[in-house]
Amino acid sequence: MKSIEVWMSIDPSQNPTLHAEGGEDAMTLDEKQAAVGGLIEYCTFAENVQLPVPTDAGMRMATVLNVIANEEGRLMNLETNQIGTYAAFGVPIGEAPFLILGNVLLHVRIDEDAALVTPQTLMQTVMGIRRSHMIPSLSLAEADYTLGDE
Repeated sequence: MKSIEVWMSIDPSQNPTLHAEGGEDAMTLDEKQAAVGGLIEYCTFAENVQLPVPTDAGMRMATVLNVIANEEGRLMNLETNQIGTYAAFGVPIGEAPFLILGNVLLHVRIDEDAALVTPQTLMQTVMGIRRSHMIPSLSLAEADYTLGDE
């Protein structure tokens, strides 16, 4: 089965930006630090977390390989990143042991036959809507789906 690996950041407002395609060496340390706004900290606490991500064909399920955040997020009083928290722990944010803050850089693998999903599915997954009365919104209208210099 063919798959691609993608690096994307998600800000606390839940807007994704694609940065690079490829493995661990697809982004330099400086690029990773720029994406999270400071020194990086790997926050991958769960394995094989499934997360809907934007692609040219629409939202598709991907496997989270790495979650990277700003290691000084708490000191800088950054905003909660709901999607980053879910990606790090693999549970709805209300069940996570602590919250991931600020911009988060995600390294994901998208399989060729990955299922299409809706933004509502993303929020149901992240927020655990079936177990919560919280009704978040997700606006992908301003998301930047281009890679590099395209």
